[in-house]
Amino acid sequence: MIGCLALYPQEGKSMAEWLVNGLKMDSAEVTVKQELEGTLTVMLPGTTKTAVWQAALELECAGIAAGYGFGETASEALRSARELLGRRIDADLSFT
Repeated sequence: MIGCLALYPQEGKSMAEWLVNGLKMDSAEVTVKQELEGTLTVMLPGTTKTAVWQAALELECAGIAAGYGFGETASEALRSARELLGRRIDADLSFT
C-alpha cells in the first residue's frame, strides 16, 4: 500500500519535510513533488494509514490544507489524495 498527502498552499514544503522526518521514514522511499497547480504531493510508500492520517491532522492544525489517499499504486493514491484535497478546499470556500 502507498499513502499520499496532497498539500495546499505550496509553502507547506517545509512542513511536509518536517512530518516525513517525524514519521521516521527512510527518505529514499519518500517522494516530495511540487505540482503545477500549486499543490505539493508527498508519496509515503509502506507506511500505515494511521501515520498518514496523523500527518494530515498535523498539517491542518498548522493551517495547511491537506488531502490524503491510499492505493496499490502511486497514481491511485495520488488521485484519491487530490480528490479529498479538492473537497476540502471547496468546503472552505463555501463558508466564505
